[in-house]
Amino acid sequence: MTVKKTCIFVAGEAKVGKTSMIRALTGTWKESFRKVKDLNGKPILALAILSSIGERKPVLPEEFPKQLEINAVGKSNLQDYQLLLCPIRSHYKKNGGVEAYFKAAKERGFDVKVAGVEIDWNGVPSDLSKIQALCTQNNIPYLAIDASNDYTIEASKLRQAFYPR
Repeated sequence: MTVKKTCIFVAGEAKVGKTSMIRALTGTWKESFRKVKDLNGKPILALAILSSIGERKPVLPEEFPKQLEINAVGKSNLQDYQLLLCPIRSHYKKNGGVEAYFKAAKERGFDVKVAGVEIDWNGVPSDLSKIQALCTQNNIPYLAIDASNDYTIEASKLRQAFYPR
């Protein structure tokens, strides 16, 4: 039996807390594979990406996630994992935009979910209505994140809503 992989995109504008949310979920300060537990308490392997798509080496949708994996940990360190945590800018327009990456993940067999940072760490709201609409149109679960709250609380909400069982 093949285990379906989960891809959680953490969406939002620059400097709103996307990476901090992934760090709160994994405890990592660098892009790496991390052992986490699924909702049944079983250990699984997660790949934590800490730079939003488009912020450094470009990764085209057709190369997603393989090139992202190689950029993050190197070709010789690739491992099979069950959970991909990936930040993405909500208004990213290159290479087909956010929708192209959501579609690419789905086409590669990922169960795609989106956590939108709607309030940044400073309490400033962001308009993620386009991301919400995109999720609704494509039957992708969406969870609003308030980064002005304690990150461990928000990370726990995200984990309970989206981690695999």
